[in-house]
Amino acid sequence: MGGSANGGTTGGAGSSGNGGAGGRGGSGPATPVILSVDFVGGGNGANPVPMTATESAGVVAARNWNSASGNSGSKASLVFSDGTTTSASLTWNSPANGITSGGIWRLGYTDAPGDVRMMNGYLDPGGTATVTVSNLPAAITTGGYDVYVYTYGDVLANQTRSYGYAIGTASFTVTQTGPAANPFPGFSRAADHGSGTYVLFRKVTGAAFTLTATPADRAPINGLQIVWPASP
Repeated sequence: MGGSANGGTTGGAGSSGNGGAGGRGGSGPATPVILSVDFVGGGNGANPVPMTATESAGVVAARNWNSASGNSGSKASLVFSDGTTTSASLTWNSPANGITSGGIWRLGYTDAPGDVRMMNGYLDPGGTATVTVSNLPAAITTGGYDVYVYTYGDVLANQTRSYGYAIGTASFTVTQTGPAANPFPGFSRAADHGSGTYVLFRKVTGAAFTLTATPADRAPINGLQIVWPASP
């Protein structure tokens, strides 16, 4: 079953913290449930360092990122940010673009744990890339969830690139003008046809969804986060 999404550009960046599978406690606000994926990437003279379980990263700060190495593959039993093993699984495919090493690349940041390490490497497809998350448990699907997609690539000076991202019927076009910032400039949300380091698909529903990234010549995916509950 595919997911649907509301591609609106309103709403905040979400709550910070190391959310887990605890759900709603009493009459207070729901404890965020977070599932995060880092695309490790590679090339540009070196291979990025995979994240460790204790590192915290993302707009919604979380630990226990699920590392996905290479331009394609699959992973089962993804973990929530509190370390709970889930039924969720991941498949991804980033076609080679004929320039970089097989559909992956890196920004060349000096390695540092957390946000820098998560953003450094990325999928760098030459054709449409697909990322499918399946078998999401009820703890993260009830009432809908948000999907944060990190979208910052290595763009040279005087270059402007256009990237397309979609989940269901919701889509964003993101532009990036070089040179890419070094060190990492921090997180900024991209509106449709705007620039930034991530896009937010709000109120996605269903136990599975497929993200597509369609390049004019590139469409970077550094990582993604699935966060319950969805933002208002």
